[in-house]
Amino acid sequence: MAKQLAMMIRNDNGKRYRRYFLKLEEKWNDPQEVVKRGYEILQDENIQLKLENKNSNLKLHTLIKSWLVNH
Repeated sequence: MAKQLAMMIRNDNGKRYRRYFLKLEEKWNDPQEVVKRGYEILQDENIQLKLENKNSNLKLHTLIKSWLVNH
């Protein structure tokens, strides 16, 4: 909402905010920035998957150990 208002204002502050938001959008859409954000998302997902895998392995190990003790 603030962005739309700032973009509509026809004075020096409006121009300043327009330039700011346009520069911000330009940086956001820069291919290197897009790749960087994507890489960060993949890293976070990789960490999460490693933790889930570790937990699954621990559960499996516990189940096997329990089964061996009982049989």
